[in-house]
Amino acid sequence: MRILDEVNDSGRVIIAIDEAQNLRGRLGNELLSLMAHCYDYCRNVTFIVTGSEAGLLNDFLRIDDPESPLYGRHVEEVRIERFSRELSLDFLREGFRQVGINPPVEVLEYAVDKLDGVVGWLTEFGHRCAMIGEARASIVDDVLELAARATINELSHFSREYVTVLEAIAKGYERWGEIKGYLEERRKRVIYDAELRRYLTALEKRSYIARVDR
Repeated sequence: MRILDEVNDSGRVIIAIDEAQNLRGRLGNELLSLMAHCYDYCRNVTFIVTGSEAGLLNDFLRIDDPESPLYGRHVEEVRIERFSRELSLDFLREGFRQVGINPPVEVLEYAVDKLDGVVGWLTEFGHRCAMIGEARASIVDDVLELAARATINELSHFSREYVTVLEAIAKGYERWGEIKGYLEERRKRVIYDAELRRYLTALEKRSYIARVDR
C-alpha cells in the first residue's frame, strides 16, 4: 500500500487488470484490499477490472458482501452486450473506414450473420482483415474455427452435465422443463431442481447463456 501511496503522489495512474475473475484465494483478497485502500486514500489511482465472465467477476468483487473490502464503495459498471445486426454492421464499417478498407457488402453481412454480434470475435475479424489490407469471407471462417476451439477447450473443464445442458439449449430446448427432460433422458437418471439450477447459474455466470424474460 505504501508503494501505491507513492504512485498516487506522482500523478494520475490507471491500473487495468484483465480477466480479474480468475484471481482466487489470498492474492484475490489482497487485491480487493488494495483497491479499497486506493478508493479511500488515493485519488489519483483508478482501477479498471475486466472479465469475459461477468457473473464470476461480480462474485470476485463482492460489492454487496459486508465482508468484502469493497463493500459500500461506488463502482462504475460497463457491460458490453451482444451487438444487434445493425450495430454489428456499423461497428465493422467504422472500423474498416478507419484503416482505409472498403469491404464488400456480402463479406460484411456474412461476418455479421456468422459472428452473431459477439464483440470480441467481430474485433478479431476486423483485426485480421486490417493485417492483410482486405476483408475476406475466408477470414470469417478462420475466426469461427478459433471461437470453436476456444469454446471446446473451456468446456473440456466442465462436467458432462454442463455440456449436456448447453447441448439442450443449442437444440432449442429453452424452458426449465424442456432442459430438465432432455438432461434426464441423456443422463438416464433423475435430475433434481436444485441440481439443474446450479448448472444454469454456473453457465449464466460464465456468460455461456443468458436469461430471457423469466
